[in-house]
Amino acid sequence: MIFKGGKVFIENSFKILDFELENGKFSKIENTLDHSSIVYLDEYIVIPGLVDIHTHGIAGFDFGDASSDEMKIMADSYIKNGTTSVLPTLVSLRENEYKNQIPKILDNYSDNSPFVGINLEGPFINLLKKGAHNENSIQDINIELTEKLWNLSEGRIRLMTVAPELNGFEELYNYSAGKFKLSLGHSNCDTSTAKKAYNIGVNHVTHLFNAMNPLHHREPSIIGVSLENPMIKELICDGIHVDDTVLKALFRAYSSEIAIVSDSIAACCLGDGKYSLGGLELTVKDKKAILSDGTIAGSAYTLFDGLKHLVSIGVRLEDAIRSASYIPAKAIGLDDKIGSIKIGANADFIVCDKELNIVKVYKNGQLVN
Repeated sequence: MIFKGGKVFIENSFKILDFELENGKFSKIENTLDHSSIVYLDEYIVIPGLVDIHTHGIAGFDFGDASSDEMKIMADSYIKNGTTSVLPTLVSLRENEYKNQIPKILDNYSDNSPFVGINLEGPFINLLKKGAHNENSIQDINIELTEKLWNLSEGRIRLMTVAPELNGFEELYNYSAGKFKLSLGHSNCDTSTAKKAYNIGVNHVTHLFNAMNPLHHREPSIIGVSLENPMIKELICDGIHVDDTVLKALFRAYSSEIAIVSDSIAACCLGDGKYSLGGLELTVKDKKAILSDGTIAGSAYTLFDGLKHLVSIGVRLEDAIRSASYIPAKAIGLDDKIGSIKIGANADFIVCDKELNIVKVYKNGQLVN
């Protein structure tokens, strides 16, 4: 099938191009292509399917307690909302809960599933920066447990958030090498500790600015080390977790290192109400999710909502798209398959109108909405 005349986002810019799909992948991308089966995309823009590497839930369900069938509903909802690749993300859980939930995620792996790995946000984090994690599930670094989870995941863990000040951090890093990436987050560490983590090879930060010490000119902490060095900086771009002034400043200076994430919870795509996250009750009002003590507890926004928010505050569309597709795909080592419109990559893409509304979503070349 040939798609003609669309304004296609390719190699970090928009070009009017035709492209052909074969066996669920992009097979040709040229100025002019002909075929008996043609989809005309004049007046539309075409962008890669989005890649969300940090998301807990959607459509009323949370990866921390959803059934396998409910995860199928979640998978469909992600795709329909433009997120064609997902790292199902688990907050800190007890060992038996991991044993219950990780196999359910694996049950939903298939060629047409958006699931591309697993993100463990914890349980080796600092109680002082627990955020919306259940403190009863947080623990010290435990290599034996890590190995159990790695084996349980069948090698599909791709990211794990850890506080670098915890005893055993370097041992955990050594264990993770060649298996999955560590990310600095939910941490009370000082600048020196953050630098040590970077110097041994950690180059990823979980939802920058949130659940870590603030940036201070004499004690810049994780934030300062992240700004000083070429690290992947996750940003939640809902206008709630990080002020728009900071979002614009970060994109002005670091657009090539930002991976926007939704950090979405079960309330995503639904309305106000009571929900849960890792066993904690939270309330959503006007799309802001909080625990009873006022702690922000994830986001009710999709990744596409975050992309649109960035554009609405003046971030270049090209930068916003790249930070929601190619950069997160590269961060988890899958940029050869997802996150870009290029020959040989999975044919995951979104057709949008000029107002950046989703018109159609394709997953592996198949129209899903």
